[in-house]
Amino acid sequence: LVCLLREVKYFLSLGVTVPEAALAIYRNEEVFRVQTGNLDLIVNLYNHILRTLLDVERPLVQQKMSNIDKVLQKGLKHMNWKSHTIGDFITQCMTIVKEVH
Repeated sequence: LVCLLREVKYFLSLGVTVPEAALAIYRNEEVFRVQTGNLDLIVNLYNHILRTLLDVERPLVQQKMSNIDKVLQKGLKHMNWKSHTIGDFITQCMTIVKEVH
């Protein structure tokens, strides 16, 4: 998605004809940029939790980590960029990851 948006931007600046399907996606470029930025932040926070969590802390947050994994699994298996609930999914992920972080 990020590559497509970048290439359409460059094609348009060069005056190259861009297929309508790609233009339709590009029209939502700002929405996708925010969503991918938020997903990157969620991944970074989650990975930071996994890297820095001490063994003695793990039992204290195990239930929350399991909840995070369940929510993330839903996104991995059932969502794509056309999903109508992607915004809610990102908000939910951000909230639960920040609770543990």
